[in-house]
Amino acid sequence: MKNIITIVSLLLIAGAMSCKKDKNFSKNHLNFSTDSLLFDTVFTTVGSTTKRFKIYNKNNFKLNIDEVELMGGASSPFRINLDGLPGDEFTNIEIPGNDSLFCFVEVTLDVNAQTYPVVISDSVRFLTNGVNQYLHLDVWGQDAYFHAPDPGSFFTLVGDHIEPWSNDKPHVLYGLVAVDKNQTLTIPAGTRVYGHKNSQLRIYEGNLNILGELGNEVVFQGDRLESFYDDVAGQWGG
Repeated sequence: MKNIITIVSLLLIAGAMSCKKDKNFSKNHLNFSTDSLLFDTVFTTVGSTTKRFKIYNKNNFKLNIDEVELMGGASSPFRINLDGLPGDEFTNIEIPGNDSLFCFVEVTLDVNAQTYPVVISDSVRFLTNGVNQYLHLDVWGQDAYFHAPDPGSFFTLVGDHIEPWSNDKPHVLYGLVAVDKNQTLTIPAGTRVYGHKNSQLRIYEGNLNILGELGNEVVFQGDRLESFYDDVAGQWGG
């Protein structure tokens, strides 16, 4: 009889502990620092800067996120990193009471065969206490003409007799891009030229004709198009 009483007592204590443990988790949902992330225009094949958002538990008790999923999966152009862990699916992520997690997002786009920017979208799904919440991801993608040295080469040559330039898509410079002796590079009105980090456009006894006009200018700038870089000096060689 004494053994039976002891077993019953232990079961009651275990049940009480189990109930107490359940109560330590909040039944509420998540809050986010934003409901969507928008990336400014990103050139195809060129990775974006890293953006981030915060996931908040504004409750006194812990929250358990049952599932986190990048809806486009492994085929998505977006990449996420949840509090230091890369992947496209996560389960049973705990956030202590009145605490938060960071989620970092990057994107790299494939060539889209379009001369104008297109928008690509995805989302991140959070399942908490039976409720799905979504954070939306959007990026403007732009194809471009890329001028870069071949592997093992120090520079690439451009010019009207080598590769005439058009203004239907932007031109992106990588490394040293040169107009050689007796060559002419004509850049028509409305062309946008973007220099990648440390890139340079050099004229070696050749000619450079820039045909910009009022209202249809030729623009030279760095290839980071996020507003943060609007006034940052030294983004490309010159």
